[in-house]
Amino acid sequence: MHARFLDEHLDEAFEVMSDMVVHPAFADIDLEREVVIEEIAMYEDSPGELITDYLTQVIFDGHPLGKSVLGTTAIIGAVTPEQIRGYHSGHYTLPNMVVAAAGNVEQERLVELATTYLAGGNDAAALATTMAPPAVPHKSGESACFYEKDTQQYHVCFGGLGLTRHSERRFALSILDGILGGSASSRLFQEVRDKRGLAYSVYSFNSLYSDTGLVGVYFGCRGESVAEVTGIIAEQLRSIIADGVSSDELVRARESAKGRIVLGMETTHNRMSRLGKLTVTASEVLSLDEIIERIEAVTASEVQALAREFYQPEDLVAVAIGPEAKVFEEALGILGGRRSVGGRGGWSGVGVSYELLGGADGRWGRGVGGLRCRVMSRVRSRGLPRVGHGQRLHVSYRDVPKARTRNPDARCYPASGFRVRSLRSRPGMTWRGRCADRTARETALRFCSPAPHVCARSPTCSPANRARGPAGGIARWCE
Repeated sequence: MHARFLDEHLDEAFEVMSDMVVHPAFADIDLEREVVIEEIAMYEDSPGELITDYLTQVIFDGHPLGKSVLGTTAIIGAVTPEQIRGYHSGHYTLPNMVVAAAGNVEQERLVELATTYLAGGNDAAALATTMAPPAVPHKSGESACFYEKDTQQYHVCFGGLGLTRHSERRFALSILDGILGGSASSRLFQEVRDKRGLAYSVYSFNSLYSDTGLVGVYFGCRGESVAEVTGIIAEQLRSIIADGVSSDELVRARESAKGRIVLGMETTHNRMSRLGKLTVTASEVLSLDEIIERIEAVTASEVQALAREFYQPEDLVAVAIGPEAKVFEEALGILGGRRSVGGRGGWSGVGVSYELLGGADGRWGRGVGGLRCRVMSRVRSRGLPRVGHGQRLHVSYRDVPKARTRNPDARCYPASGFRVRSLRSRPGMTWRGRCADRTARETALRFCSPAPHVCARSPTCSPANRARGPAGGIARWCE
């Protein structure tokens, strides 16, 4: 939490902010849940941003770093108010918090305010914060993944592991990033966009974490240009690895880095954020002069060494979003290496959400599916995972018609008239639960299998549905 105010209001502002952090009301969690789900939907509609999440998922497969910061609709939909309050009481305590400020404020006064309003905390014991982090998995250039989505452009990322935030070479990595694709004067921007007009957006990036890091290159272009852009990227990477960078490139990258840092220090908000982030991550806090000195000390040989270590084209993980995997597969051969392309399905639209509780036999919701229908965000409509006993899964499908209409694939009719499209089950399954939305509140729903002997077990199943018999594994609505 942060705020900007006149220095004369420091005491009042600190008191209000402290109360919000330590004693939040957590009012109307369901409403805020919907806001977050809409944010996830908005993010999933932006493949140029989503692709970097997919890259981290592949590189850090099974590691917490591979998880999306936003979370998923399944997680956001399933978390309870008790879980939220429990997490807050265990983590939002003074030993875990950092207070940072910039502007006309004295350190001594800030300490007094923190002692007054934060020392008591929320009357809960702080959780341990010194757990050993899990080992970071290593993904080689044999890893590639394609995400099918009906987009106008193909969005492609190549990347791999990088430096930690504590590495002394992080300044050299920043210079390499500036030369490769981090600015309008970079190699990739000049070669791909300015000279050939093959892409509007092309850049390199890096992220520094406590025990590892991430480096990568992104571009978005039409299908016919994917292979050519990939070839240019591979050519520039091999050029830096083999020949290094010129003295002019090194000088420009240094000046650009210094300019970004100095200009970024001009606002109190940026200074405050920098101090807070460096402190909470236990990173080295350097003065402006020390930062500039380290940037000036970066040499061309250090930049070339980093390129050789992290940007070998054949060792990079590759991910892409687009309509056809074939286009991506053809471009991968240009990078070199041996990659097997994995795939994932597309998405359905905003619609009705279900919470399914896995049955003891490991199949979807046999007789125990708790259903909640509400307008939620996009999720994948193909390749739905199996749900184990006690696990919960949220699934959303498109279409919110004004009137009730019959759909041969599914039956879900809350009082508000929502319908579910393409809800497919497997033969022999029973779906049960309640459907709730703001308009209909609590409306009883029952799903039963198309198999008559299973359907007959449900007292809510109509005679007509009992007589339907098997229908290709499509779930039927029990009226």
